[in-house]
Amino acid sequence: MKQLKFQIIILLFFFNNIHFSAQNKINVKYHAIYNLKYKINLDDKNDVNNENFILMISDNSSYYRSVNQFALDSIKQNKFLYRGDNTDKAKIEMDYASAFPENIYIHDDIIEVTNDVKGMYKFTYVEPKKMQWKISNQEQKINGIICKKATIRMFGRNWTAYYNDKVPFPVGPYKFNGLPGIIIKLYDDDQFFVYDLTDLKKKFNRTYNLINTKNYKKITKKQFFINRNKILDNIDNLGIEFKNADDRKKYQKAVTRMNRYEGRTIEIE
Repeated sequence: MKQLKFQIIILLFFFNNIHFSAQNKINVKYHAIYNLKYKINLDDKNDVNNENFILMISDNSSYYRSVNQFALDSIKQNKFLYRGDNTDKAKIEMDYASAFPENIYIHDDIIEVTNDVKGMYKFTYVEPKKMQWKISNQEQKINGIICKKATIRMFGRNWTAYYNDKVPFPVGPYKFNGLPGIIIKLYDDDQFFVYDLTDLKKKFNRTYNLINTKNYKKITKKQFFINRNKILDNIDNLGIEFKNADDRKKYQKAVTRMNRYEGRTIEIE
């Protein structure tokens, strides 16, 4: 069932790509699919979650986004698929929700990030794209591909990447870039987050329109994380009635701890 859903998502994305407004475009040479395995409940080693992401690659830029988010945008444009009352539509949106809804556009010397927090609060920020990798002579065969090893300290974590320079694009999942080839596997030391390249296809110079940031509030990266945490921690948005102030305080503490939990966010610094 999950495999069928994933195939439907891919079809929706490639045959119903009409939901972006024409501001920036990317002329795609390759598209890659990364599977992310991540842990939320760090006390249970078997509690592993999965999500897939698309990376579109051009000669000098890349665009990364959740497959679920691509599909949801397409579904919303289809009156046959996106129908019913608000409850029905909310269920569809939950089915295609993303734990990591960032849209990441790497171009020129910057990483440009857009994010819809809870689908309502639209923010965008930029940061430098340069990353200081340590490249070693160590090699490892991953899925039959000879890969070279590199390490980096980034976003408050230590990361290990295996890349293949036969595809000489300096790209990878999330914000990671700057190696002499595409990243095949990437993980942090604690393996809270493990990315695997599961599909790579050459495209014939197909052009895609990217998200128009006109309606996104431009802020600093630091302010984005402050704003996001405030929104996620606001229990008034949950519609819960508390018996007393102590119950409210306990619930607030639990929600705040959950949102700060290391396994729920890639960046902890």
